Order: sequence, then C-alpha cells, then structure tokens
Amino acid sequence: MDANGTRYQLLLGEGDWGGCREGGAALSNVWNAMASPASPPVDSSFYWDPNRNELKLWPLLYAFPGNKDDRALQPSDRRGAAADRFGNFYVIDPTCTRILVCSSGDQTITTFWPPDTPPPPAPRGGAFGPVRPAAPPAARTLSGLAVTTRHYLVVGAVEPGALLVFDLYEGGAPRVLLWPDGVPFAPFDVAPSPAGGVFVLDRDNKRYWELDASFAVCSGGQGSIAISGGAPDAFQPLAGGRMGAATGATFPQGNLLGSASPLSASDPVAIEGLAPGRSSFATCC
Repeated sequence: MDANGTRYQLLLGEGDWGGCREGGAALSNVWNAMASPASPPVDSSFYWDPNRNELKLWPLLYAFPGNKDDRALQPSDRRGAAADRFGNFYVIDPTCTRILVCSSGDQTITTFWPPDTPPPPAPRGGAFGPVRPAAPPAARTLSGLAVTTRHYLVVGAVEPGALLVFDLYEGGAPRVLLWPDGVPFAPFDVAPSPAGGVFVLDRDNKRYWELDASFAVCSGGQGSIAISGGAPDAFQPLAGGRMGAATGATFPQGNLLGSASPLSASDPVAIEGLAPGRSSFATCC
C-alpha cells in the first residue's frame, strides 16, 4: 500500500499486462491470435509496443472528408517535378505549358520557362539590325521533368515529341531534341540516370528511352528504325561503272516494354533509374 493506505498492484512488462482481460479473454491470448495467420480474425483495442515497453491503444486513421469539388486524380494528371542541387524546385504548371520554379532563397514561385516577356533586342553595332523583334517560343504541351546529376533540367514535350534540355549552370534558352518523323515518341515521365543522362517513359507507345550524359539516344540493344532511304555515296567512279551503295539513315527504336520479360501490368505510369544501364517502373493496375 502507499502512504495514504491505498492498495495498488504493479503491472510491469508484457507478461503482466498480457494477463489482463478484454472481453473475457487474456490480452496475451488475443495478441497471439492476432499474430497467427491461421487463426480467425480477432480484434482488440490494445497492443503491446515492444520498442517502448508500453501498452497502447491502437491508432485510428483519420479519414479526411473530401470537398464537393474534389475529383479523383488520374495517371494523366502526372506532370513532373524535381529539385536541383541548390534546393530550387521545378514543376510543370497545371496547364502543362509552363515550367515554374520555387527559389530556395526567398521561396518565391516564378515562371522559369517560357519567359513572360521577350528578351530585349541586342544593341545594334552598325547599320544592320533585326527588322522585327524575335518571336516568343511557341507553346508546347509538357510532360515529365527531371534534373540530371550534371545539373541539366530535362523536360518532355509532346506534339511533336521532343526533349527540352536546360543548362542550369549557364542559363539561356533550352536545347531542343526532336525525334525523327518516322519514330513514335510521346514522353510521359522523365527520371535521371546515375550515369548522368535520363530515362524517358513513353506510356502511349509502351517503350522507354535511355539518353547518355551527352543526351545521345542509346540503342538499348533492340535495333534501329530506318528513317530515310539514304543517298548515293559522295564518291563515284569518273568513267562510269557501278555506283556507290546508298546508305540509309537509322534511329534507335527505344526499349520495348516487356521485350526482355513479360510484364503483369500493362499501364506503366512512372520510371525510375537504378544502377547504370538499368531502370525500374511503377505501374498502374
């Protein structure tokens, strides 16, 4: 008993608390039944926390009520976001036509590309100068965004399929990498590769592309697509005879999903880079 003459009983450890009863059954028996996959489902209000040696109430998940204007997100709502090594955060805006940046210094959000106003014309150094100011860049539908290990921002663009490559060190307008007309390309998600390039997921055409650190398209070991019939060799015999063989231009066809091993999911929605030369996919069931 304590100083006030009140009797009490000390419960110390899992063994003591397990001897208490809930609904007529000892807690230890309830916990053992809950841990056994062969037993029928058992419910309890308490559980034993071995890390803190405490008896606790089961946590309850709070279901946030939805707003009447809310709608379920779809895979097509994915746009792309990434941070550079200085903490600046880039994201494609909801219209999928602009790239926004949240600066790490003052946390302000501004338009990164395209510029809101055209750049001022260069000063004229003589009698010759531009007749009219340069036209603003054409609006593109953007999809997928990543920052590479070499500090390039790579953004996917559709219609026509292309990649916009921004040098985050030097700044300036992006380098536009266009795919040939005969090669289907619709970027959906972009992820950096450990080798300095990027992986690009083409959800529509069920394939992915790998670009190296110089942004050259890797063949992936699955062959190439002929994009032109070719032209005669530049060197021809002067006195007639057999003409030089025509050489056709080709382009890698990318990596077809499921070509190496069948995939159980048929609707990939994301790509992530693993070790150099490897990649993994998150799929939507």
